[in-house]
This record gives sequence, structure tokens and C-alpha cells, in this order.
Amino acid sequence: MVWQIITLEGWTDCMYKVEQTSGAITNIYFLIVVLIGAFFLVNLTLAVITIFFMQSQDDSRNKQEEMKAKSQAEL
Repeated sequence: MVWQIITLEGWTDCMYKVEQTSGAITNIYFLIVVLIGAFFLVNLTLAVITIFFMQSQDDSRNKQEEMKAKSQAEL
């Protein structure tokens, strides 16, 4: 259920069911989990994308330098 709340996929249904059984104070829990959890998940996703992007840029630079070195060696 926590994963469902963090990914923001149908979390309101869970919140309403818990609120009916436990009371309105649970809204604070859901607010904290949504704000902190979703923020963490988005930042983690962006970090992974950035890392892979930087690695692909480094790989393409290395290939370009190798091709340049080979062409200069042939001359």
C-alpha cells in the first residue's frame, strides 16, 4: 500500500478507506508520505536518467576521439 501511495497511483482510494476506519488524523500521514515519498521517487528517477545520459555522452566522446586518432594515424 505504501508503494501505491508513493507512486500516486490510486492513493486517494486507500486514503479514504483508512480515513473511514481510523479517522481524519490519518490525512497527515498520507500527506507526509505523498510529499516526501513522491518527491524522493521523482528525484531518484531523474538521477538515474542523468547518470545514463552522462555515460552515453562519455561513450560517444570516447568513440569520436578514437576515430579521430585512427584517422590521424592513417595520415
